[in-house]
Amino acid sequence: MIQPAPLRLEMPDPQLIEVYRKMTPQQRLAAAFSATEMVRSRLEAHVAGSNPAWSMEQVKREVARRLLVGGG
Repeated sequence: MIQPAPLRLEMPDPQLIEVYRKMTPQQRLAAAFSATEMVRSRLEAHVAGSNPAWSMEQVKREVARRLLVGGG
């Protein structure tokens, strides 16, 4: 059985924290959505490039699985 990786917490940059504190809740939500979309699109490109025979549906399913469950 595969053991899960140990939990690793990293402290955010204090300057970044200050930037987020100055944002409105709507701006913070938009930033989070934008970051999530960037991660999804890059992961999609990686999965598609690693599996050239897969259909876009298969790629999207694998991306969803990785985002929801984790793993590589």
